[in-house]
Amino acid sequence: MVVDIAKFIRIKASVDGTLASADSPTHAQGLSSAYGSYRAEILTVISAESDLSAEFSRLFPEHAFRGSPGWGPDMAVNYGRVVSLLSGVAGWLNGVIQFAQAEGQIQANAEAYAREKVKSERGVGFRSDESDEGS
Repeated sequence: MVVDIAKFIRIKASVDGTLASADSPTHAQGLSSAYGSYRAEILTVISAESDLSAEFSRLFPEHAFRGSPGWGPDMAVNYGRVVSLLSGVAGWLNGVIQFAQAEGQIQANAEAYAREKVKSERGVGFRSDESDEGS
């Protein structure tokens, strides 16, 4: 998986900050706008033909709030929906970040193991031949 993990970390921190600051149903409309912005930004980070893009688009639809009956009487319902979606986005980002970090660690471990294997097979320094030991 090749993604800009640093950017994902920044976006996740931003989503977390947005969720932490919007603590009442009166924030529903702003949160839905933030959802759209974060969604668009994430899709710029992952390539359109990747499995991540398809998965993200299935889980977090573009028009999640289009056609909502309005923000007035349904404010609490819409607030719950958008908080749930943004929390899901944060969790999804966290999963991608954790996977990429684990994948990087596995790769680093494999490279370290290969270096140690080569080092142990070649030995360190000079070796004496067994025939020289008996002379």
